[in-house]
Amino acid sequence: MSQNHLYLIDGSGYIFRAYHRLPPLTNIHDEPVGAVYGYTTMLWKLADALHKADGPTHMAVILDASGKSFRNDIYPQYKAHRPPAPEDLVPQFPMIRDATRAFSLPCIEVQGLEADDLIASYAHAALAQGWKVTIVSTDKDLMQLIQPGVDMLDPMKSERLGPHAVIEKFGVGPDRLGEVLGLMGDSADNVPGVPGIGPKTAAKLVQEFGTVDAVLAAAPEMKPSKMRDNLVEFAEQARLSRVLVELKCDAPLPEPLDDFLLKEVPEPPLRAFLEHHGFASLLKRLGGDGPGKPDHQTMKLIRSEAKTAPPASVPEPEQLPFDLDAYVCVQTVEALDAWIEEATLAGVIAAVGLLILVIGWPWIGRRVRSWGYSERDDDLVVGSGIWFRRLVVVPYGRLQLVDVKAGPIDRAFGLTSVQLHTAAATSDAAIPGLEPQVAADLRDRLAARGEQRSAGL
Repeated sequence: MSQNHLYLIDGSGYIFRAYHRLPPLTNIHDEPVGAVYGYTTMLWKLADALHKADGPTHMAVILDASGKSFRNDIYPQYKAHRPPAPEDLVPQFPMIRDATRAFSLPCIEVQGLEADDLIASYAHAALAQGWKVTIVSTDKDLMQLIQPGVDMLDPMKSERLGPHAVIEKFGVGPDRLGEVLGLMGDSADNVPGVPGIGPKTAAKLVQEFGTVDAVLAAAPEMKPSKMRDNLVEFAEQARLSRVLVELKCDAPLPEPLDDFLLKEVPEPPLRAFLEHHGFASLLKRLGGDGPGKPDHQTMKLIRSEAKTAPPASVPEPEQLPFDLDAYVCVQTVEALDAWIEEATLAGVIAAVGLLILVIGWPWIGRRVRSWGYSERDDDLVVGSGIWFRRLVVVPYGRLQLVDVKAGPIDRAFGLTSVQLHTAAATSDAAIPGLEPQVAADLRDRLAARGEQRSAGL
């Protein structure tokens, strides 16, 4: 008999990633469904990938319930700084629960508990029965649970995360991660920690002393410094923070593990859900079309999925092979310029390459030097211009999409740009001239901050 393997999906992470990565969309009832569409697509993609891998035997989606958690009873300011959920996201929460049930997956949430606590409790219970557990999330708090028999799956990168990933990121193993988080705090959750102690200092202290309590006990004998003074002054705050970041592993389970048995997705409820919203591109995967015409922006998404959709049921005249993804709709002058440059590079690569070296380097040098950015607690400030400076303030809570792009000249010099799209065009911005890894790290960091600021389940 094969070993049971439980997959626990951090549904809240999926929701906010979907909301920020897609433009505002409406369904055939003129209801906002950008997050719903993205969530459904992501969940379907995950289910298909896992089905092909033949790995999971049990699966459930875990969500944050609305309202406060038991941590607010311990520390009233816990997550108190977070703004309410975006107005157009609130009505999508019930639809997302409907989407989960349409896939015949359990949708678990409990008032007073966070999704992380439910995931920890189910993981603990499954391990006790000899099961394997995979947590589908990138939440750093959940990394505390990684141990023999428990790993994490980054759904965006399709990467497995084990103890080495935690050590690489935080300098300590999963069993000590809570100690590090307790010392450094967490601005996203308003966990105070110790002022002046960041991840590297926290990791160094934990490596040397082992626990928060041991660090605090040793603090009075440390070499005089601001760090020592803060450890002494904010000792109780550090102990409180350690309690706040601790995941609850013994919460009562609202549904038994056996109810999470993974079965084939019944087509009728999924079809009914997709037809209700008019998600025609997703309906094509089931071999049919929805009762209504999707909005223009949804049509863009439909076109992007054309090559993966199954053939229509109605016979069509024979056509030559045609890959929609090989074509791009050019709608702006900037896009046209980029494609002209691409065509030029393709036709006279040697000559253009020389021209880039001669005139491109001064241009791109000026471009890089004229831009700068500063990450603040609540927003990102982007400055540009040599003679006349222009400043754009990008609130993290208004971020809708953070992307990395590189034009032909940028690629020639190994550089990329981070593109920031917000709820208002006036706060859109771009940061050019970044190394690819720097740009990727900045993108992930800003996307995470956007999700954190918009969290309001």
